[in-house]
Amino acid sequence: MTGVGLVSPVGMGTQANWDALVPTEREAVSAGGVWYLARIQPYRTVDNVIDGVVLTFADVTERVNAIAAHKARQLAEAVVDAVAHPLLVLDAGLHVITATQAFYRAFGGEDKSTVGQGLFDLGARRWDSPPVHKLLEAAWPPTAQPRVIELGDGTSRLKLEARRIASQPGAGEFVLLSIEPLAAPA
Repeated sequence: MTGVGLVSPVGMGTQANWDALVPTEREAVSAGGVWYLARIQPYRTVDNVIDGVVLTFADVTERVNAIAAHKARQLAEAVVDAVAHPLLVLDAGLHVITATQAFYRAFGGEDKSTVGQGLFDLGARRWDSPPVHKLLEAAWPPTAQPRVIELGDGTSRLKLEARRIASQPGAGEFVLLSIEPLAAPA
C-alpha cells in the first residue's frame, strides 16, 4: 500500500483517544478511487506506556458505491414522484423502471404490474405503434435534444417527448418518456 495516499494517523483521533485506548475509524479514498476503512488502535505495554499502534485498512469501495447508488436512486424516484404529468423511466431495452402517479391516473395500471414490463406491452399494447417505435428505437446520443411526436385518434391527442439519459459507467442508459395530453382538435 505504499504511495496509496490515504490518511495518516495524524487527524485520526485526539490525544484523549490515544490515552483512553479508544480505536478510531475513518473512511479514506485513495488517489485511484478505492475506498478504505482505516482503523487505528493504540496499544500499551504492561508498564502502561503506548508502545505502538495497529493500523488496518479494509476495502469498502463496494459498500460506498452501493450507498451512493441507493441515495441516487432515492433522489431520482423523489424527482419522478414530484412530476405532475405522466412520465415513464425506461431502461435501454424500453422496459419500465418507474412511472409517475400521474401516468397511472391517466392510463391505468399500477406499479407492481407496470414496472419491468416492456413499454409496447403496456395497456393492451397502447404504445405499440409505428410512430412510438420510431421515436424510441432509433439511436440518438444522450446529449442530443429530446425527440417529440404527437399522437392522436381524432378524440384525443398526446405529445410524447423522449430524452436519453446517460447514467454512471456500467449502468447503461435510461429513457425519460414524458406524455402530455393536448387539447382535442375542434
